[in-house]
Amino acid sequence: MFGFPRKKQPATLSAPQAFQPNVAVKEAVARHNDQPTDKKILRSLYRSLGQGFLMVAVDRPPPVDSSGMVEHDAPIKMLSSSSPAGGLALLAFTDPAEALKRVGPRPDVGVIALASQDVLKHALKSNNDGVVINAAGPWAYVPRSVLTQILAGQYA
Repeated sequence: MFGFPRKKQPATLSAPQAFQPNVAVKEAVARHNDQPTDKKILRSLYRSLGQGFLMVAVDRPPPVDSSGMVEHDAPIKMLSSSSPAGGLALLAFTDPAEALKRVGPRPDVGVIALASQDVLKHALKSNNDGVVINAAGPWAYVPRSVLTQILAGQYA
């Protein structure tokens, strides 16, 4: 798990050197926005969500060590928003720029990177309706039922 140190008024969000933006998910989201009814593109998006890392916005950034890593068992409250289904959806981002577009530079909000599968598991465990990827757009909503299928390897 990777963390981001708190700054009182950050101008940008930066990622640790080990973090690689999830280009596959970002591109799949963009293609899905262009052709929302194309099932092949949707399957490609779901397949890409099972790999790499995603970033999540967190309320009150968790403590980090001197290398910027989140402390192991640190309590983390991930931010959510209204889902298209009417409940809550976990917000996830493919890279720091996408997170900044939605969250902005706020001292009370941090951004951390997690394995994509851990983000999906957390969304299920937290009883979210699904996950919104890159909420500032182009964006995609992945419903709870699909999160379960992705984690079960149905799109691998």
